[in-house]
Amino acid sequence: MFKFGCRLPSCFRSIVVVEKNFKRYLSNEVAHQRFFEKRSQIINGKAISSKILSDLKCDIDDWINLGNRRPQLTAVVVGDHPASELYLKNKSRAAGVCGITADIVRCPKTISQRELLNIINDLNSDDIVDAILVQLPCPPHINEKNVFNTINVSKDVDGFNSVNIANLTLHEPGIVPCTALAVNSIIQELDIPEISLEAVVVGCSRYIGLPIFLTLRNYHNLGNVSKHSRNITLTLCNEYTPKSTLFHCLQRSDIIISAVGKPGVIKGDSIKPGAIVIDVGITMMSESKGEKQKFVGDVEFEKARDIASYITPVPGGVGPVTVAMLMANTFHCAVIRKNRKMELDQANSMTED
Repeated sequence: MFKFGCRLPSCFRSIVVVEKNFKRYLSNEVAHQRFFEKRSQIINGKAISSKILSDLKCDIDDWINLGNRRPQLTAVVVGDHPASELYLKNKSRAAGVCGITADIVRCPKTISQRELLNIINDLNSDDIVDAILVQLPCPPHINEKNVFNTINVSKDVDGFNSVNIANLTLHEPGIVPCTALAVNSIIQELDIPEISLEAVVVGCSRYIGLPIFLTLRNYHNLGNVSKHSRNITLTLCNEYTPKSTLFHCLQRSDIIISAVGKPGVIKGDSIKPGAIVIDVGITMMSESKGEKQKFVGDVEFEKARDIASYITPVPGGVGPVTVAMLMANTFHCAVIRKNRKMELDQANSMTED
């Protein structure tokens, strides 16, 4: 007979642990079911963006009060693409909200590759510039990969330099692409119950789809780790995935992220009932001649909204959050550069001694 207060044998302790875990599982299962029973919840990207920028402003104010200067973002724009101009206005507005200094270097669309790289190298050498952004799309004669690899890794605010992409792949500290951060921020904002989920990313481009996939796998930025990363089973598809295969992936996925840039690639009736749909794709088009052009996403929104639990609109969904994460990355770049300067100064001081 066991005496009162004695420690239970290991076999009984195991039973107690299993019972507690089973109760926790049932609780999460019920929460999961209730969460995905919702319908037609429109994700307000502008509200999420405002929250991020507000928090960021407080961090930057504290940074300045410690004697640091305001973070400086410089955007390099080649040509006058209409979508680029809209993005720049949104970025300038966001920079003003959170207290970041933003500057624009405009280049003609006829600029040569060498001339553009020279401009970037000048910005790399400028101690006032913390973050460099090259606005996409670039003209066809510009090699975007060479452009991004010319940007100093610590100033690569978009996270497109091959070193930063490699760091993301290997789960090493670095600068994460802004759209990937935006998608992860939206998912975390929804506060999904912690239980195993399936997610599909449709679109595997170097700068959008692939970073989103890698970020969901093991998200990191300023030391934060996604609570969902260990609970998500991921599938990566693209616009050339056979329709039957894509349909099967969409039907079983709790989270659907489309980043193809092709209107209608995700059919509204192909998604799993109750799925979370995040539409990253954005295309400017008009339904007929003479109509004013408008932005549309990859997903058949009107059909999908009645089936999904949560869905992002286009515009007003992922876009504003991406801009907010660009500002967060700008501050991140400033912090990285300040820390490296302090380390260098300390090393030089020790050498002189």
